Amino acid sequence: MGIAAFASRVSRAQNIGELAACLLDDSGDLADAPIRGLYVFASDRLEIHVRRVPEGSVELYERFGRAHDPVLTAVHASHQPSQISFREMHAYSRDPSLPDDFRAFVDRAMRIASEGQYLAAPLVVGGEIAGTINLARGVDAPFSPTETMTAFAMALHVSSRLASLRALGFRTGPVVRHYLALGAVVA
Repeated sequence: MGIAAFASRVSRAQNIGELAACLLDDSGDLADAPIRGLYVFASDRLEIHVRRVPEGSVELYERFGRAHDPVLTAVHASHQPSQISFREMHAYSRDPSLPDDFRAFVDRAMRIASEGQYLAAPLVVGGEIAGTINLARGVDAPFSPTETMTAFAMALHVSSRLASLRALGFRTGPVVRHYLALGAVVA
C-alpha cells in the first residue's frame, strides 16, 4: 500500500482502533519496521495499540521509560520525527542523573534486542502533541530521510483524522491497550 492508499484508509477510520489498524495491519511497505505502535494521549487518558512488542514491555515503558525517553522528549520539543538506535539509548541511559529504574528498563530491553532502531513521529492536533506513531526494527540501521519523511506523512494523515474524530466527540477509554502479535489480538 502506498501513502495515497494509506491516507484514503485513514480518512475513513471511525475510531482509534480503525486508525491503529491502518498503521499496524496495512502499512508494511511504507515503513521497514515490524515493531509498531500508536499512542494517543489525552489529559487523563492514554490509548495504546502495538504490534510485535514483547509482553510486559508497554507497561514497563509507561512505568519507567516514558518520562526519560529522549526520542519522545525530542518529538515534544520539535513536533518532528526523532530516532535513536538501541545502543545510543543504552549509552544515554548511563547518565548518572537518570533514575536507576530507567537504566534497569533499558538494560532489560537490551537483553531482548541488543541492536535496532526506534523512531517516533508526532500526532499533532490543535498545535499540541496528541500522540505518536512508533516504529522500530531489529537492525542498527537508521531510518533513511525518505523513511523518516514517510513516517511523518503517515503521522500527518493520522493527526488529521484524529482531529476530525475529536471534533465529532470521540473519546478514548481510561487506558486501553491492544496487542497484535502476528495479526491476532492477545489481551
